[in-house]
Amino acid sequence: MKHKRHKLFMLLSILVFLFFIHGLFPCSDETELTKIYKKSDSKTEIRSPIKRPLVSVETLSPRRELFSKSKIKNRFTRSDRTELIKIYKQRDASIDILYSPEVKIVQELRTCFIAHVKSGFSSNLSQAGFEFEHLDDDIKDKKYYLVYCPSSKELETLKYYGEVKLIEENSALFWSDNKEAREILPARFQIKRLPGDAIRSFKERSLVSAESFHPTITFPSRFVINPVISGIVNQVSKQNLTDYIQSLQDFQTRYASTSSCELAGDYIYDFFIQQGIDVEYDSFSFASSYSSNNIVGTVEGQVYPSQIVVICAHYDSDSDQPQTLAPGADDNASGTAAVMEAARIFANQSFDFTVKFICFSAEEWGLYGSEHYALEARQRGEDIIAVINLDMIAYTDSIPEDLDIISNPASEWLADRFFSTSITYTPLLNIFKMVNASVTYSDHSPFWDRGYSAILGIEDIPLSNPHYHTTNDTIDTLNLDFTTEVVKASLAIAADLAQPISTPQTPTGLTSRSQIISSLFSSIKTAFLNWDSNQDPVIGYNIYRTTTSHSDYQKLNSSPLVQTYYMDQNLDTETPHYYVLTAVDSLGNESNFSKEVADDEGNENTFTIEGRVPSRYVVRTILAIRKINPWI
Repeated sequence: MKHKRHKLFMLLSILVFLFFIHGLFPCSDETELTKIYKKSDSKTEIRSPIKRPLVSVETLSPRRELFSKSKIKNRFTRSDRTELIKIYKQRDASIDILYSPEVKIVQELRTCFIAHVKSGFSSNLSQAGFEFEHLDDDIKDKKYYLVYCPSSKELETLKYYGEVKLIEENSALFWSDNKEAREILPARFQIKRLPGDAIRSFKERSLVSAESFHPTITFPSRFVINPVISGIVNQVSKQNLTDYIQSLQDFQTRYASTSSCELAGDYIYDFFIQQGIDVEYDSFSFASSYSSNNIVGTVEGQVYPSQIVVICAHYDSDSDQPQTLAPGADDNASGTAAVMEAARIFANQSFDFTVKFICFSAEEWGLYGSEHYALEARQRGEDIIAVINLDMIAYTDSIPEDLDIISNPASEWLADRFFSTSITYTPLLNIFKMVNASVTYSDHSPFWDRGYSAILGIEDIPLSNPHYHTTNDTIDTLNLDFTTEVVKASLAIAADLAQPISTPQTPTGLTSRSQIISSLFSSIKTAFLNWDSNQDPVIGYNIYRTTTSHSDYQKLNSSPLVQTYYMDQNLDTETPHYYVLTAVDSLGNESNFSKEVADDEGNENTFTIEGRVPSRYVVRTILAIRKINPWI
């Protein structure tokens, strides 16, 4: 017994000594990171932060603990300056560093991010495996713009007006003290003002390496023709489009900051009123001393009014004589005419989801109008399903002309949807799809920044219209037959997304919750779906699932479900799943899709069971007790 006590005493002495040594020599940052990560997620493989690949944001949240308040405080004491830097996208870098409070991503492009960082923080990016480039040492009192520069000659011209840094091929960063770029640059330059706050798109989806961004042509499948959508498409009038464009051109100039621009906005507002749809002015200020209005018309959805489809264009114009003559027939009376025609036709239709018709102002100044609207929509929590932005859809440099559809990676599903609806309802129109996050010079871009899916429809990228931003951009230079086909395709996808009211009625009340059961060797996710009984007489329901939001739905059940619940088992825990629901009547007619829900949308009360995987009976009992699934 005495011998055992002696051994115990020696062991305790050794432990005390080790703790003493640990206090004298604290762990390195990498060791601390490993301990934090291990503590937060014991099931996750521990890797060096430098070698860890770029992965989905959602898998990284436990490691944000790395940036403790004490560390942040120490770093802020170095300097109160904020730098502007370019961070290259790299697959082998640790994305976690980009979630530091000292990093603010303000723009995502094809190959890189533009970010605000606290002075002295750049070395941390190097340690995390990122390559970067300093753009400006202090952002205070400066306005930054992305400027499209298609040649080295244009880049040299740009340098005459202020500070310039080449960001990517054809894209430059420009600033000149606190001056507005539009007031000092020639009209031929396309510009986008950089947001002042962190963008949301970076936080809500996986980061894709630069190698994945290439122009592509795909061959979509046809949809089953919906006679209501066919009727909508057939109502598009070439004469109406011609009249709208001529009326907008007749204002002589629609250059934002002029009274003529505001009168053009009033004209669009009155037009929406005449169609009998709700309309409002969305007022905003820009360039310090100016103000203008976005014009917003609304046809409210009958089943899911909170789900919103946007079809939009900008109505302001520019030229080398902007104050007096900027007819802007192609840029962008053509896109505005499309929105007006959509409002005229949709005013007499009923849809499941809400449709908004938005004409933005001050686009030519750097996307001020759409930036204002997209930011406030996100702050209001608006559930915008899709944005269809039309900008320059009337000039043809060759016949047949094709329509370029531009998306970022998160919006590629919408570009593909445009393809499918176009080939179904407007087969005369040729489509070219490009996935490129660096095409930022129109009103879709602020919606990308706020995490919404958006596409740009434009006649050509790069631009081919020789009359662009000149006094010669007039209606006599346009091809209105081409415009008519573009508008038909645009209304087809807008109607398809908004869903004309169907019989039987679209199901409501779909909710989803998920649960993960983890053992030592595996994890299993189960999604539990519930919905309301249909008011129309139906024989059952169909459940559809996809791993790409709003795209490629696959039916899960072989025959209509008579109950109002469903359990989807054995799901991959690392993959998000999305669900929609339809109702089926006695004649076999199937309703529109319900709103889409994610598998973990209602997860505020769910939990993960770790250890040995329990039997199905035990799991179902636990879920019933916790009231995660009331129907079990």
